[in-house]
Amino acid sequence: FIFCTILFFAFLKFVNWINSKQLFIIVGTLFLFTAAFRGVGIDKDYATYQYSFSLVSTPIQYFINYTDWSNFEPFYYIIPSIFKFVGFPFYEQSLFFIFAFIAIVTKFFGIYKLSRIDGLSLLVYFSFFFFLHEMTQIRVGIAAGGLLIATYFYYNNKFALFFLVLILSTFFQYTGILIGLILLLNKHRFNVVVNLSLLIASFLCILLKVNVISELLFVVKLPFTDKLMLTLKTLTKKENELNAFNIPLVLSFLITIWLFLNHKKIIIQNQYGYLLLKIQVISFICFGLFSSIAVIAFRLYEFFGIVSIITTTFLVYTTRYKLIGYFAVCLYSLLLMVNLLHITKLVAPYKFIFFQD
Repeated sequence: FIFCTILFFAFLKFVNWINSKQLFIIVGTLFLFTAAFRGVGIDKDYATYQYSFSLVSTPIQYFINYTDWSNFEPFYYIIPSIFKFVGFPFYEQSLFFIFAFIAIVTKFFGIYKLSRIDGLSLLVYFSFFFFLHEMTQIRVGIAAGGLLIATYFYYNNKFALFFLVLILSTFFQYTGILIGLILLLNKHRFNVVVNLSLLIASFLCILLKVNVISELLFVVKLPFTDKLMLTLKTLTKKENELNAFNIPLVLSFLITIWLFLNHKKIIIQNQYGYLLLKIQVISFICFGLFSSIAVIAFRLYEFFGIVSIITTTFLVYTTRYKLIGYFAVCLYSLLLMVNLLHITKLVAPYKFIFFQD
């Protein structure tokens, strides 16, 4: 239903019956209420968040007894503790609402600034990242939205705002610190040979089972190392097994190669094209380097892969007839959603919290 709704309003935007702001308000409202008021047990992480929200004490306790709360990112503790301290009504639902609101707004801002075909970007966003982030990994969703915003600020040389977004994203989820890698990228030049080589090398790392980086991660103590170790202990061997050749990943790999080969057409239409494509390369590199620990490989691949919300729409620029590109993006989005809901089964059949037994 939501997929078709986005298609409908994207078409209205395409024929200029509504503008971008109206499109974002309509779709954003639908996204927000769907994510914030999902029923208990719809996603696998719901109970974990409920438990975490119940543990927090007063805001000051985070700083007084930091060692006891070090597994909580600052905002993951402080926001719930403030809500609990002031006796905010509907405590849990209010928290899910505020986290979903921040994640959706950050991604919408990124799409609004970086995409030239925002209707299609919203479709790609919904078909995969909405379920993955706003319905499951809500803190990563906020950090990923921060990555999109930081990309815009970096390209436009607004470094103070870039570092502010980096810090805020890290306070929601420690993965956000990796936004800093964007500073290593040349935003105006694109070497197709180098980037293709890096892309192919990432898959060779998987085939050769390279795990040097993964082992180093446990030698060098980082803020999230203990939390990661605890997570890995709870996973079965099957859950931590890497399937590098699942259909969505292979399709994304092939699409990325196609976009690299047509990069000159893309940059004419979207000034952020080179920078976004390079960030997508980082997502594949992370996948290859951390392939021996599937939970990290996929988490980092999906974190940097948030740029695919925009880069997938570049397919429109690479075809002689744009209608073919539009159809390809819609079909790809549909395949992502079907795989996520019916094959991977990331989330259960949807129910509103108000209508559960």
